Amino acid sequence: MNKCVSYTYLLIFVLVSHTHCADKQNKQSSNKGLGLVSYTDSEEDDNFDVTETTEGEQVTQTPIPKQPSEEKSGDRPVQSAPVTYPGIPYPSSSYQSYQPPQQIPYVSYQQFYQGYLPQAQERVQSTQYYAQQTKEPSQKQAISQETKPVKLCEKITFFKKTPEGKLTEMTGEDYTIVENSVNKVKYILKSNLEQLVCDGEVIYYHPESREHYSELSYNKLENNFFFVSPRGYILIKNVKGTWRISRRQVGEYVEFYTKDSMGKNTLITKDNYRIEFTDFGSIRYKLAPGVKCTKIIYKSLKVWEKTPSDGYPIGLSFVSGNSITIYFNKYYSVFRKGGSKFTLFLSKRK
Repeated sequence: MNKCVSYTYLLIFVLVSHTHCADKQNKQSSNKGLGLVSYTDSEEDDNFDVTETTEGEQVTQTPIPKQPSEEKSGDRPVQSAPVTYPGIPYPSSSYQSYQPPQQIPYVSYQQFYQGYLPQAQERVQSTQYYAQQTKEPSQKQAISQETKPVKLCEKITFFKKTPEGKLTEMTGEDYTIVENSVNKVKYILKSNLEQLVCDGEVIYYHPESREHYSELSYNKLENNFFFVSPRGYILIKNVKGTWRISRRQVGEYVEFYTKDSMGKNTLITKDNYRIEFTDFGSIRYKLAPGVKCTKIIYKSLKVWEKTPSDGYPIGLSFVSGNSITIYFNKYYSVFRKGGSKFTLFLSKRK
């Protein structure tokens, strides 16, 4: 019991002594502004106080923070949180530098997805490939249609007018067959043709104001009729079951010239050439033997003029005035119109 009392008093004494020392230290720190320094007035204490002040500044200096290092966890790098200290400014770029790596996977995914869309559109081109194949049957069908035999006129009937003005069928005395081949039949009409009938269908009426044609040809290959007169021709052609008529008048378009004894150009008269019409609508001029043509004019434009290397033409032909073929004994030349003149297009041996 006495021991406990003794320990109690001893503890109280220690606490009182410690409190008294603490009060002295607070007074000293309030007077000089520094803590944990001796409160004596000696010179050594002053020097020591200065030393303590310097050491105190070094201790309170904040260390420079180190940049956090990356730690790897598995296959991906793990970013540790940056260490910051109060009172020290840090650049904002240190925080922004970590943002792009977080957005890279998302941006690459958008680019990959957008690049995939055109690939889906390219597959549509396959439909064009099949569309081209569908044309083959139609082309074959067109070829088969062209190879089909043309329906010909099995019975051709000519009609003329009686003195009373009534139509009556012609007989063998009204026309003559001058040619009958595999390709065509050619008739010379002695009476005026007023009406032409093919298998019971009327395909031609003669207009009252027009002249009558004296020559008629039927093309068996093309199933068309060709009327010829001194001034022109008529082509009657069957187009998809319908008979169509085209007329053409021959004017004074072509002029042939020769040179007289004085070397002057002289017009060749119609007695020295004749005009023919083909079943395809082309016009042919044939010069009489011995006629020496040196110049050809078509609608006031010079088509050809003889040179020392040229021979004498024997005829020419054309469908339209834009292309004229001149025939010689051993070759022929094609002249084409360009602008306001004719130029040589080609020359070829027969």
